[in-house]
Amino acid sequence: MLALYIAFIMQFIEIEIVESVMGHIYSPEEYSSKQIPSLNDYDSARLQLTQGLRELVSRKVLYGAVFLGSVTYSDLQIGSDIDLFIVMESKHAELNIRDLASNVTRLTNVHFDIKAVKKEDAQMGHHNLLYFYVKTTKDFCSDWIIGNDPTSVIAPRSSWSDVQSEVRDNLIIRVDALINARVRTESDYSRAHCDFLDRLLTLPIYTAINMVRLKYDGQPAISGKRLSKEDTCKLYEQVDPCELSIILHKLILLKKRYRNALSSQDIGVNAYMQLLNEIDIAYPLALDFIEENCNYLFKTRLAPKN
Repeated sequence: MLALYIAFIMQFIEIEIVESVMGHIYSPEEYSSKQIPSLNDYDSARLQLTQGLRELVSRKVLYGAVFLGSVTYSDLQIGSDIDLFIVMESKHAELNIRDLASNVTRLTNVHFDIKAVKKEDAQMGHHNLLYFYVKTTKDFCSDWIIGNDPTSVIAPRSSWSDVQSEVRDNLIIRVDALINARVRTESDYSRAHCDFLDRLLTLPIYTAINMVRLKYDGQPAISGKRLSKEDTCKLYEQVDPCELSIILHKLILLKKRYRNALSSQDIGVNAYMQLLNEIDIAYPLALDFIEENCNYLFKTRLAPKN
Protein backbone atom coordinates (compact mmCIF):
# COMPACT_ATOMS: atom_id res chain seq x y z
CA MET A 1 0.00 0.00 0.00
CA LEU A 2 2.73 2.46 0.98
CA ALA A 3 4.77 1.85 -2.18
CA LEU A 4 1.74 2.56 -4.37
CA TYR A 5 0.94 5.71 -2.42
CA ILE A 6 4.53 6.95 -2.79
CA ALA A 7 4.26 6.62 -6.57
CA PHE A 8 0.90 8.37 -6.54
CA ILE A 9 1.74 11.27 -4.24
CA MET A 10 5.06 12.11 -5.89
CA GLN A 11 3.05 13.25 -8.94
CA PHE A 12 1.20 15.95 -7.03
CA ILE A 13 3.05 16.99 -3.88
CA GLU A 14 5.82 19.54 -3.70
CA ILE A 15 7.16 19.50 -0.15
CA GLU A 16 10.75 20.64 -0.01
CA ILE A 17 13.05 18.25 1.80
CA VAL A 18 15.62 19.77 4.10
CA GLU A 19 18.36 17.25 3.56
CA SER A 20 20.11 17.56 6.89
CA VAL A 21 17.42 17.23 9.51
CA MET A 22 19.47 17.13 12.67
CA GLY A 23 23.21 16.94 12.13
CA HIS A 24 26.19 16.06 10.03
CA ILE A 25 28.05 12.79 9.53
CA TYR A 26 31.75 13.45 9.03
CA SER A 27 33.79 11.42 6.57
CA PRO A 28 36.77 9.34 7.81
CA GLU A 29 39.07 11.90 6.22
CA GLU A 30 37.41 14.73 8.13
CA TYR A 31 37.56 12.71 11.33
CA SER A 32 41.24 11.74 10.99
CA SER A 33 42.27 15.30 10.12
CA LYS A 34 40.38 16.70 13.15
CA GLN A 35 37.92 18.72 11.06
CA ILE A 36 35.37 18.32 13.85
CA PRO A 37 34.12 21.54 15.49
CA SER A 38 34.33 22.15 19.21
CA LEU A 39 31.52 23.74 21.21
CA ASN A 40 33.52 26.98 21.08
CA ASP A 41 33.46 26.70 17.29
CA TYR A 42 29.66 26.59 17.42
CA ASP A 43 29.60 29.81 19.46
CA SER A 44 31.99 31.43 17.00
CA ALA A 45 29.97 30.25 13.99
CA ARG A 46 26.72 31.59 15.42
CA LEU A 47 28.28 34.97 16.22
CA GLN A 48 29.87 35.27 12.76
CA LEU A 49 26.65 34.29 11.05
CA THR A 50 24.64 36.71 13.19
CA GLN A 51 26.95 39.57 12.29
CA GLY A 52 26.73 38.76 8.59
CA LEU A 53 22.95 38.40 8.67
CA ARG A 54 22.50 41.72 10.46
CA GLU A 55 24.49 43.41 7.72
CA LEU A 56 22.32 41.78 5.03
CA VAL A 57 19.17 42.91 6.86
CA SER A 58 20.49 46.49 7.09
CA ARG A 59 21.13 46.43 3.32
CA LYS A 60 17.54 45.22 2.67
CA VAL A 61 18.88 41.98 1.21
CA LEU A 62 17.02 40.02 3.87
CA TYR A 63 13.71 40.79 5.58
CA GLY A 64 14.63 38.78 8.66
CA ALA A 65 16.09 35.56 10.00
CA VAL A 66 15.73 33.35 13.05
CA PHE A 67 17.83 30.60 14.58
CA LEU A 68 15.95 27.45 15.49
CA GLY A 69 16.67 23.89 16.50
CA SER A 70 19.24 22.70 19.00
CA VAL A 71 21.28 25.92 18.99
CA THR A 72 18.38 27.71 20.72
CA TYR A 73 18.17 25.36 23.69
CA SER A 74 20.25 22.85 25.65
CA ASP A 75 20.31 20.12 22.99
CA LEU A 76 23.33 21.32 20.97
CA GLN A 77 26.05 18.68 20.66
CA ILE A 78 29.15 18.23 18.58
CA GLY A 79 27.90 16.92 15.25
CA SER A 80 24.80 19.10 15.30
CA ASP A 81 24.28 21.66 12.58
CA ILE A 82 22.92 25.18 13.09
CA ASP A 83 19.37 25.64 11.81
CA LEU A 84 18.24 28.93 10.36
CA PHE A 85 15.07 30.21 8.71
CA ILE A 86 15.32 33.28 6.47
CA VAL A 87 12.88 35.45 4.53
CA MET A 88 14.65 37.04 1.56
CA GLU A 89 13.92 40.52 0.21
CA SER A 90 16.48 40.97 -2.60
CA LYS A 91 16.88 38.87 -5.73
CA HIS A 92 20.57 38.48 -4.81
CA ALA A 93 19.82 37.20 -1.32
CA GLU A 94 20.31 33.50 -2.02
CA LEU A 95 23.86 34.01 -3.30
CA ASN A 96 24.69 36.25 -0.32
CA ILE A 97 23.39 33.65 2.14
CA ARG A 98 25.32 30.84 0.46
CA ASP A 99 28.57 32.84 0.47
CA LEU A 100 28.15 33.81 4.12
CA ALA A 101 27.40 30.27 5.30
CA SER A 102 30.22 28.68 3.28
CA ASN A 103 32.76 31.20 4.63
CA VAL A 104 31.72 30.52 8.23
CA THR A 105 31.85 26.75 7.65
CA ARG A 106 35.35 27.07 6.18
CA LEU A 107 36.52 28.92 9.30
CA THR A 108 34.76 26.82 11.96
CA ASN A 109 33.89 23.41 10.40
CA VAL A 110 30.30 24.02 11.57
CA HIS A 111 27.57 23.15 9.07
CA PHE A 112 24.26 24.90 8.56
CA ASP A 113 20.74 23.82 7.69
CA ILE A 114 19.20 26.91 6.09
CA LYS A 115 15.63 27.24 4.90
CA ALA A 116 14.99 30.43 2.90
CA VAL A 117 11.92 31.77 1.09
CA LYS A 118 11.23 34.94 -0.86
CA LYS A 119 9.12 37.49 1.00
CA GLU A 120 6.50 37.74 -1.75
CA ASP A 121 6.14 33.95 -1.91
CA ALA A 122 5.80 33.74 1.87
CA GLN A 123 3.06 36.38 1.91
CA MET A 124 1.05 34.56 -0.78
CA GLY A 125 1.40 31.12 0.80
CA HIS A 126 3.57 29.98 -2.12
CA HIS A 127 6.12 28.15 0.01
CA ASN A 128 6.97 24.65 1.18
CA LEU A 129 7.07 25.34 4.92
CA LEU A 130 5.47 22.66 7.04
CA TYR A 131 2.98 23.58 9.76
CA PHE A 132 5.02 22.26 12.69
CA TYR A 133 8.18 23.92 11.38
CA VAL A 134 6.53 27.35 11.49
CA LYS A 135 4.56 26.73 14.70
CA THR A 136 7.62 25.52 16.64
CA THR A 137 9.65 28.49 15.41
CA LYS A 138 6.93 30.94 16.48
CA ASP A 139 6.41 29.27 19.86
CA PHE A 140 10.03 28.91 20.99
CA CYS A 141 12.47 31.00 18.95
CA SER A 142 11.36 34.61 19.39
CA ASP A 143 14.56 35.45 21.30
CA TRP A 144 16.69 34.38 18.33
CA ILE A 145 15.33 36.71 15.63
CA ILE A 146 17.66 38.86 13.51
CA GLY A 147 15.98 41.87 11.91
CA ASN A 148 12.25 41.43 11.36
CA ASP A 149 10.40 38.33 12.52
CA PRO A 150 10.43 36.10 9.40
CA THR A 151 7.41 34.09 10.58
CA SER A 152 5.26 37.25 10.65
CA VAL A 153 4.91 37.24 6.86
CA ILE A 154 4.21 33.52 6.42
CA ALA A 155 0.73 32.94 5.05
CA PRO A 156 -0.79 29.47 5.62
CA ARG A 157 -0.59 26.90 2.84
CA SER A 158 -3.49 24.60 2.00
CA SER A 159 -1.85 21.51 3.55
CA TRP A 160 -2.02 23.15 6.98
CA SER A 161 -5.74 22.37 7.10
CA ASP A 162 -4.86 18.68 7.65
CA VAL A 163 -1.58 18.56 9.53
CA GLN A 164 -1.58 14.78 9.93
CA SER A 165 -1.78 14.26 6.17
CA GLU A 166 0.97 16.86 5.68
CA VAL A 167 3.25 15.03 8.14
CA ARG A 168 2.46 11.66 6.57
CA ASP A 169 3.02 12.86 3.02
CA ASN A 170 6.28 14.58 3.93
CA LEU A 171 7.52 11.40 5.60
CA ILE A 172 6.62 9.43 2.47
CA ILE A 173 8.65 11.80 0.32
CA ARG A 174 11.58 11.49 2.72
CA VAL A 175 11.30 7.68 2.64
CA ASP A 176 11.43 7.80 -1.15
CA ALA A 177 14.51 10.05 -1.01
CA LEU A 178 16.19 7.70 1.50
CA ILE A 179 15.52 4.65 -0.68
CA ASN A 180 16.81 6.40 -3.80
CA ALA A 181 19.93 7.57 -1.95
CA ARG A 182 20.61 3.97 -0.85
CA VAL A 183 20.34 2.78 -4.44
CA ARG A 184 22.63 5.52 -5.77
CA THR A 185 25.26 5.46 -3.03
CA GLU A 186 28.25 3.18 -2.74
CA SER A 187 29.28 2.14 0.79
CA ASP A 188 32.64 3.86 0.44
CA TYR A 189 32.42 6.56 3.17
CA SER A 190 32.49 9.27 0.49
CA ARG A 191 30.72 12.58 1.08
CA ALA A 192 27.60 11.22 -0.65
CA HIS A 193 27.67 8.07 1.48
CA CYS A 194 28.09 10.07 4.71
CA ASP A 195 25.18 12.32 3.72
CA PHE A 196 23.08 9.17 3.26
CA LEU A 197 24.16 7.93 6.70
CA ASP A 198 23.09 11.27 8.17
CA ARG A 199 19.59 10.81 6.72
CA LEU A 200 19.47 7.21 7.87
CA LEU A 201 20.41 8.06 11.45
CA THR A 202 18.30 11.18 11.94
CA LEU A 203 15.13 10.57 9.91
CA PRO A 204 13.67 8.04 12.40
CA ILE A 205 14.14 10.60 15.20
CA TYR A 206 12.53 13.29 13.04
CA THR A 207 9.66 10.86 12.44
CA ALA A 208 9.19 10.12 16.14
CA ILE A 209 9.23 13.83 17.05
CA ASN A 210 6.53 14.62 14.50
CA MET A 211 4.39 11.74 15.69
CA VAL A 212 4.62 13.17 19.22
CA ARG A 213 3.81 16.66 17.92
CA LEU A 214 0.69 15.29 16.28
CA LYS A 215 -0.43 13.70 19.52
CA TYR A 216 0.26 16.87 21.56
CA ASP A 217 -0.84 19.35 18.87
CA GLY A 218 2.62 20.89 18.84
CA GLN A 219 6.06 20.64 20.36
CA PRO A 220 5.81 19.44 24.02
CA ALA A 221 7.17 21.85 26.62
CA ILE A 222 7.41 22.24 30.38
CA SER A 223 6.85 25.72 31.86
CA GLY A 224 7.22 27.20 28.38
CA LYS A 225 10.57 25.50 27.73
CA ARG A 226 10.56 23.02 24.89
CA LEU A 227 11.63 19.47 25.54
CA SER A 228 14.90 18.27 24.04
CA LYS A 229 14.84 15.86 21.12
CA GLU A 230 15.71 13.01 23.48
CA ASP A 231 12.93 13.84 25.96
CA THR A 232 10.45 14.34 23.12
CA CYS A 233 11.33 10.91 21.75
CA LYS A 234 10.63 9.38 25.17
CA LEU A 235 7.02 10.47 24.73
CA TYR A 236 6.84 8.36 21.56
CA GLU A 237 5.98 5.37 23.77
CA GLN A 238 2.55 6.96 24.15
CA VAL A 239 2.10 6.61 20.39
CA ASP A 240 3.47 3.07 20.12
CA PRO A 241 4.63 1.42 23.36
CA CYS A 242 5.81 -1.82 21.75
CA GLU A 243 8.01 -2.86 18.81
CA LEU A 244 8.45 0.55 17.21
CA SER A 245 9.57 2.14 20.49
CA ILE A 246 12.19 -0.61 20.83
CA ILE A 247 13.49 0.13 17.32
CA LEU A 248 13.60 3.85 18.07
CA HIS A 249 15.55 3.21 21.27
CA LYS A 250 18.14 1.16 19.36
CA LEU A 251 18.60 3.89 16.75
CA ILE A 252 18.90 6.60 19.41
CA LEU A 253 21.61 4.59 21.19
CA LEU A 254 23.48 4.27 17.88
CA LYS A 255 23.26 8.02 17.36
CA LYS A 256 24.56 8.59 20.91
CA ARG A 257 27.53 6.35 20.22
CA TYR A 258 28.30 8.36 17.10
CA ARG A 259 28.05 11.68 18.95
CA ASN A 260 30.31 10.33 21.72
CA ALA A 261 32.90 9.34 19.12
CA LEU A 262 32.86 12.90 17.75
CA SER A 263 33.16 14.42 21.21
CA SER A 264 36.10 12.26 22.31
CA GLN A 265 37.83 11.83 18.90
CA ASP A 266 39.93 9.07 20.46
CA ILE A 267 38.70 5.86 18.83
CA GLY A 268 40.96 5.92 15.77
CA VAL A 269 39.92 6.10 12.14
CA ASN A 270 39.44 2.33 11.71
CA ALA A 271 37.08 2.17 14.69
CA TYR A 272 35.33 5.26 13.36
CA MET A 273 34.77 3.55 9.99
CA GLN A 274 33.43 0.51 11.83
CA LEU A 275 30.93 2.77 13.58
CA LEU A 276 29.86 4.22 10.24
CA ASN A 277 29.40 0.65 9.01
CA GLU A 278 27.12 -0.09 11.97
CA ILE A 279 25.01 2.91 11.00
CA ASP A 280 24.95 1.69 7.39
CA ILE A 281 23.64 -1.78 8.26
CA ALA A 282 20.89 -0.22 10.42
CA TYR A 283 19.22 0.90 7.17
CA PRO A 284 16.51 -1.84 7.14
CA LEU A 285 15.67 -1.09 10.77
CA ALA A 286 15.40 2.66 10.15
CA LEU A 287 13.37 2.19 6.98
CA ASP A 288 10.97 -0.19 8.73
CA PHE A 289 10.43 2.31 11.56
CA ILE A 290 9.59 5.17 9.20
CA GLU A 291 7.35 3.09 6.93
CA GLU A 292 5.42 1.62 9.86
CA ASN A 293 4.75 5.11 11.19
CA CYS A 294 3.49 6.18 7.76
CA ASN A 295 1.18 3.17 7.71
CA TYR A 296 0.02 4.04 11.23
CA LEU A 297 -0.97 7.52 10.04
CA PHE A 298 -3.08 5.96 7.28
CA LYS A 299 -5.05 3.94 9.84
CA THR A 300 -5.16 6.09 12.99
CA ARG A 301 -5.93 9.78 13.36
CA LEU A 302 -3.77 11.50 15.96
CA ALA A 303 -4.71 15.06 15.00
CA PRO A 304 -8.11 16.45 13.87
CA LYS A 305 -8.49 18.36 10.64
CA ASN A 306 -8.61 22.15 11.03
